[in-house]
Amino acid sequence: MNRILDRLWIGDTDDFRSSSGLKEAGFVGVVDLRDHIPDGTTISPCINTYNVKNADGAAWLNEQVNEVLTFIHRNIFSGRILVACAAGRSRSASICIAYLVRCGWDKASAYEQVRKARYEISPHPEMLHSALNCASCSD
Repeated sequence: MNRILDRLWIGDTDDFRSSSGLKEAGFVGVVDLRDHIPDGTTISPCINTYNVKNADGAAWLNEQVNEVLTFIHRNIFSGRILVACAAGRSRSASICIAYLVRCGWDKASAYEQVRKARYEISPHPEMLHSALNCASCSD
């Protein structure tokens, strides 16, 4: 698990295994972007959870991106948010970058901020493009 901002974190499946520790560490919300949830990786019921199943490499639907970014925005003021997928490199990176863009960051700075936190990110181009297109639009 890696810190992007004080209250925005990026992670992978292993980070779900310690969901009781998430609450103790100040996490109030988890965005679960895994398309397959392995046994033993459920999230504590005392943490707000938003799950979006999307295969890695598949473009995000505008509705998916808007709902995820709204979930993050509604919960981030109460504590830390973990955005995680299977490997923490593509789906979660594209959503974290999109969130920063929605908050006013330019795309290049948002990408670098997430890469600085988690150097191994490698968002699928179609996923990143669709997330950024939605994040940049005003609804």
